Amino acid sequence: MADYVYATSDAALLELKNGLANGKYTTVDSLMALLKNVSGEVPNATSETIYYLYGGKMPEGTTLPVELVNQIVKKAPGKAVSIAESQASKFAVSNDFGTALVKAVSNEMFHSKPENLTPEQAQSVNEKLVLINNGKAGGDSVFGQRVSANSVWDYVSEAYVRDAKGNFRYLGHTADEMSIFVQRELPAVLAHTRSGYLLSCLLHSVRLVCSPGSLFAKPCDEEIDKNADLGRKIGALRVDGKYVRSGQGPVFQYGQQTA
Repeated sequence: MADYVYATSDAALLELKNGLANGKYTTVDSLMALLKNVSGEVPNATSETIYYLYGGKMPEGTTLPVELVNQIVKKAPGKAVSIAESQASKFAVSNDFGTALVKAVSNEMFHSKPENLTPEQAQSVNEKLVLINNGKAGGDSVFGQRVSANSVWDYVSEAYVRDAKGNFRYLGHTADEMSIFVQRELPAVLAHTRSGYLLSCLLHSVRLVCSPGSLFAKPCDEEIDKNADLGRKIGALRVDGKYVRSGQGPVFQYGQQTA
């Protein structure tokens, strides 16, 4: 049985529209509950599809992994997908959901419509929206500190992995303990109902071969890695399920490096 109610973003948007017309979905909690019931499936994906996960900044400190993932997806249409193509993501970035969320936050914080907010109130609403959407404090949606793992993109990311049909690859340089990858995506990968799925750390071209309860790694030279021209090979990782932050080397590290 599916873990969602709405199989497409269009179905969820129709529910949102009808609900708003009848006085529903006027609170943040109700909107988040609706979001969590939207499928994370990517149209036309198959068991051969590579699902990209990403986060943080690349080693030089300026490039965002999302920029590289977009390039990969563009170069490999039909072979690689990103979260932006998922039904949940399409719903989350829709004008209707965004507008409803702004109205709900404005009402809950100041009992006011967005258009009637003072500049100071509007800034406070925007900071709250960053927290709700990205789990980040201070109003910085890109480089702000993550303080919550219950954001819009936490739920969208979890659904994207949960409803995946193919294999997974993570692109990034660091993955701290509050990242969406560690908090939502990796647990969803490990809980995936399929056995023998894959998770690759593409920055260093390392493939992690995953099965429920265990995680292993070996060098990866998939054609798509060559096309992406990313990173270099490193020694295999031995994984025992314990998260260890690494300042250099692997993108993230479980257990200890063995080579």
